[in-house]
Parts: sequence; C-alpha cells; structure tokens
Amino acid sequence: MHLPNWNTVMQASLLAMLLVASWQDMAFRIVSNRLVLVGAVLGLSFSALPAGQGIGSALASSIVLFLSFFVLYLAGWLGAGDVKLAGATGAYFSAHQALELGLVIMITGGLVCLAWSLWKSPQDRRGIPYALCICAGVFIYLWAKN
Repeated sequence: MHLPNWNTVMQASLLAMLLVASWQDMAFRIVSNRLVLVGAVLGLSFSALPAGQGIGSALASSIVLFLSFFVLYLAGWLGAGDVKLAGATGAYFSAHQALELGLVIMITGGLVCLAWSLWKSPQDRRGIPYALCICAGVFIYLWAKN
C-alpha cells in the first residue's frame, strides 16, 4: 500500500482554502469564517503528524501572521476576514517561516494594490480583495522554496 505524501496533501489543502477564499473575497467581498476555521484546523492537524512542523511551531506561526495583519486591520487597510485568513494560513508553516512568508505576502499585496489601482476606475471605491494577495503570496513563497 502506497502512503500519500503528506506535504503534498497539506499544500493542496492550504491552496484549496486560499483559492476558495480568494473567490469569495472577489465575488462577495467576504471570507467565510467557516472556511477559515476548517483551514486552520486542517493546518494544525497536519502539523501534528510525525512529518509535520509541530503544533507549537504552527501555533506560533499563526499568531505571528495574525498579529502582523491585525496591525493592518487596525490601520483600516484590511478586513477582519483577511486577518483571520492570514492566521489560518500560518497553521501550515513553521514559526521560522512566518516572518518570511508574511513579508512575501505583504510585498505581493503591495504589487497587487498598485496593479488594482491602475486597473479599476477611480469611481470604484470598493477595497482590494486581499485574500487574493494572501493566496498569490503563498503561491510565490511555495514556488520559491521548491
């Protein structure tokens, strides 16, 4: 019997959560709490596996990303769903990856914001669906690491 590569299953789970969140954010300007909760639980579950990074490390990563993006929420730049999504995303990574990942996501977000401002008309006052930035940042981070 061939056992699955848990790293591949974990990354597929993470990317599925991020793609659905991106779609929700672009279509409805909301990220489902249920989706974020399921994603966080799956991430923490994967971290508890023998090949995982450990629950403590995953929790630390979640807290670092949550707090980093919470500051942007307090500044009025992000919605609460984006902050929760960033925290849930952290559950899939180790503590030493959290700051690097957060930086990649924020740089990606800045580039997406620039492109968005050039693409959208000035009359469209809706904010940028930042779940898309989180998703793109994670894709870039995983691609760069592999």
